[in-house]
Amino acid sequence: MIKLFNKPRRKALAESRLGKYLVYAIGEILLVVVGILIALQINTSRQEYNQNQKTRTYLISLNTEIQLNISRLNSKLEAIQEDIENSAKDLEALNSPEAFKFDELKIRSIMDGTRPIYGVVLSTSTFEDLINSGVLEYLHDEKLKHDILKIGSHVNFIDENSIDAQHVWDEYQQPYLMKYSAVATNWDSLNGVKISKTKFTRDKEAFIQNRDYSNILALRMRMQTNYFETCDDIKKILEKYSVAINAYLNQ
Repeated sequence: MIKLFNKPRRKALAESRLGKYLVYAIGEILLVVVGILIALQINTSRQEYNQNQKTRTYLISLNTEIQLNISRLNSKLEAIQEDIENSAKDLEALNSPEAFKFDELKIRSIMDGTRPIYGVVLSTSTFEDLINSGVLEYLHDEKLKHDILKIGSHVNFIDENSIDAQHVWDEYQQPYLMKYSAVATNWDSLNGVKISKTKFTRDKEAFIQNRDYSNILALRMRMQTNYFETCDDIKKILEKYSVAINAYLNQ
């Protein structure tokens, strides 16, 4: 295109027609500027496209991680509910009028479901990668961006409530069981290794209509209920986030 101006420009210069020469020279400059601007626009559009694609890829992965965490929370909610029900049954049985007649085997069968309290482990690897990548800067939905940024605090809140529930086992119930139960009689074998029988038995008075152990069971149920409510609340929040991400991706 520029070559089209060369011959007229040289002719105008040869004929000392400075005005026409300047017109052709300016025309060449304008063509160069326009070409540069078009190239920049194409490059910018390509960069925006690539960034949008990268953002979509991260959001798809994040949504997959959210769905995984929702599934884990559902499983944990079932486990917590079962634990609360078992503790309630233990509390009722150990404080029933006929409890004083229970022998060792009966008490053992009642307390057989007593287990440590474990927290739910949520996946955050994709969330952390997303934050560190800087991709959120290119997310056009400000509310969705704000919600995604809160995922980390939600996970931390679940962890804090998990610690509170685990504290009941670690600091109260497990030490109590170690002191008053006959732990060595709980298993006949472990990992294929036979365990010899011992003469020890649990202290019945420490469990039958005992205020201290009843308080431990009640505290366990209370803290597990708190943990259940927290997990359920966060699960519902994550479900809303998942819907919002899908809506953004389908725009």
